[in-house]
Amino acid sequence: MTGFAIATLGMFAAVAPFGALSPFLACSLSPQHPSLFRLAALAATVAFTTLALSALASAPILELLAVSPPSFQFAAAVLVVPLAVRLLVTGNGMPPDIASAGVTAWLVPLGTPLLAGPTSIVAAVSYGARFGDGIAIAAAALTMAVSGALLAGGPSLESRTGRVGIAILGRLSGLLIIAIAIELAIDGARSV
Repeated sequence: MTGFAIATLGMFAAVAPFGALSPFLACSLSPQHPSLFRLAALAATVAFTTLALSALASAPILELLAVSPPSFQFAAAVLVVPLAVRLLVTGNGMPPDIASAGVTAWLVPLGTPLLAGPTSIVAAVSYGARFGDGIAIAAAALTMAVSGALLAGGPSLESRTGRVGIAILGRLSGLLIIAIAIELAIDGARSV
C-alpha cells in the first residue's frame, strides 16, 4: 500500500466522520444553522486547516521535543485508543448534546475538536513525519472532502439507516481506529 493510501486511511479513521454524524446532526438542527452544506463545509475547512498546519509543523515539533518520529508514532497509537473505545461503546465521537453550540458551531465543536481533535492532529503529525508534509496534507484534504460530504449528506443517511444505523457506522469507525492504532504501534516499534 502506498504512503498516501496509508495516510488517507489513517487520517479518515482518526477523524471518524461516522462518529461525528450524530453530534453534527444535533448541532445542525439548530435554527441558527439553516444551511447544512455550509455548516459541513466550514467545519471541514477548519479541520483541514488544523490538520495541514499540524502536518507542516510535525518535523519542528518533534525536533523541539527531541522525540523521534517512530517513538511519536508509537505514542500516537496509544493516544487514539480512547476515541476508539468511545466510538465502540457509544457510536459517537462526542456527546450529541451540542445543539446549543451557537452560530460558531462550525468552529467549535464541529471543526475542532470533533473533526480535528487530538486523535486526528496526532495522526497528521505522525503521517507528516513518516511520509512527508505533502502526502499528509493531501491525505488530510481528501479526508476532509469526504468527511464534509458525509456530514452534509447526514440527514439522508440517517433517513435510510436510522439512528441505529448511524450508531453502527460510528462503532465501525471505532474498529477501524483500533486497526490503525495497531498498524501505527507495529510500524513505530519496528522503526525504533
